[in-house]
Amino acid sequence: MWEKTSISLGTVQQKKKNYIEIKWLGEEQPIIYQMKSSCGCTAPKYDEKTKTLKVTYTPGAVPKHKQAEGQYFSRQQVKIWEKEQEEYTTAIDISAIVKKKI
Repeated sequence: MWEKTSISLGTVQQKKKNYIEIKWLGEEQPIIYQMKSSCGCTAPKYDEKTKTLKVTYTPGAVPKHKQAEGQYFSRQQVKIWEKEQEEYTTAIDISAIVKKKI
């Protein structure tokens, strides 16, 4: 079982790296077959020593149609397959308000 499956980063700056760590709470190591993120801006990596999922989230620039507002809402997802199967086992949701400057 993962410590969290939903994370709100609040307000973050465009093109700036954000680091998220989510601990595995089980006594045994999870068997992770595969991990995929919903966007290239989100990169997951599992650290076996600390039993921690480390995610780097680097949001893109504010899109042209949102320039007047200077911000946009971003929701990304990391899917984890703990077995070789078609359906993922766990989804970690990451959300943030992305601004040009904070």
